[in-house]
Amino acid sequence: NGHGPTQLIDGPIGLRVQFFQFYLAVTVLTVMPVAADLENRRRLHRAMRLSEMRYRLLAEHSTDILIHFSRDGQIRYISPSIRLFGGHDPASLIGQDSRVLVAPEHLEHVRANYRATIAAGGENRTFDFLAATVDGTRRWYETHSRAMLDDHGGVDGVLSVVRDVTARKETERQMAADALTDSLTGLFNRRAFRAAIKRRVLAS
Repeated sequence: NGHGPTQLIDGPIGLRVQFFQFYLAVTVLTVMPVAADLENRRRLHRAMRLSEMRYRLLAEHSTDILIHFSRDGQIRYISPSIRLFGGHDPASLIGQDSRVLVAPEHLEHVRANYRATIAAGGENRTFDFLAATVDGTRRWYETHSRAMLDDHGGVDGVLSVVRDVTARKETERQMAADALTDSLTGLFNRRAFRAAIKRRVLAS
């Protein structure tokens, strides 16, 4: 119609139409990858949101305790099940050092295993420790821990699944005691006697 930037082209109307068609083609070719990228980002966002929802659903209804630590041992997340076993308020633990959950006599044991978990580079590690509850009682826990790696392979934090094994520890203690005691008299048996002699020999 004699208007627009195509009028700046010095040539017949056919040349101008070809230029306009070329302009439209370039525009479509430019917009299509952008639109595809935006759709891909929307799909990734939906997938991440669903993954987070599943993770939170699992964490909030599991009897195991899920804990996410920073590299230096601060609690980033702890599941609500900590109320059942330790009596702690999950919200009050966020940002605190992990040692608030550990009995003082097991602090060095837990520190050593935490350092070993970070050094393991993403491999799962399992160890037991004695925990301190709100009311001051001691309970045994088994933890499965793994270092979480960032895009560059560095350790960003540690994820732990913790389970109360107090009943199991008591059963093991009772079985060990039964193995050294005569069931009829309640006195130490021959195995206990030999173990005591061995300890005396090693100590002398």
